Amino acid sequence: MKIFKDKAYEVKSESGMTLIELVLVMVLVAILSGFISKIIYYEINTYEMIADRKDELQSSRYAFHVMTRDIRQVLNPESIFHASVDSLTFDDVDTTMISYKYQNNEILRNGDLLVDGVSNFYFYYFDDAGNPLADPVPDPTEIRVIELNLSNTVHSQVINSKIKVTPRNFLNSL
Repeated sequence: MKIFKDKAYEVKSESGMTLIELVLVMVLVAILSGFISKIIYYEINTYEMIADRKDELQSSRYAFHVMTRDIRQVLNPESIFHASVDSLTFDDVDTTMISYKYQNNEILRNGDLLVDGVSNFYFYYFDDAGNPLADPVPDPTEIRVIELNLSNTVHSQVINSKIKVTPRNFLNSL
């Protein structure tokens, strides 16, 4: 038996996409790219925030390193000339006068910039019994421990750092 094909009913297999399929793919790609761009944007902002925070922490660490090194080298209790919440002046073991001052979001060492961008900085002073001393300290020879407190604000996050320092030459004074 022979089967004849009628050309009028023959279905041609053509490759290609319809307009509806093309529009559907374009909508899906647009939605996907929107999600991906938000993720990339968030990741870039997170990276920048972490980098800024790292820089501020590094600056704070450096300032603490310099200040604790200097404060540990105070000559003796009598060599502290001025002690207040925002400044400290003393002679070190080489009888070099060192002065720290916090003003206008900067910490100055002998008038030179040590660190800037500081939200808050203050000194606390304690006597040999660990009691806090008044501000300004009326008799700086009573100081035995000095506490440094520093705050930075990075992308609305506050970073607080604190350290207590006992000058090496004060141990013999106790």
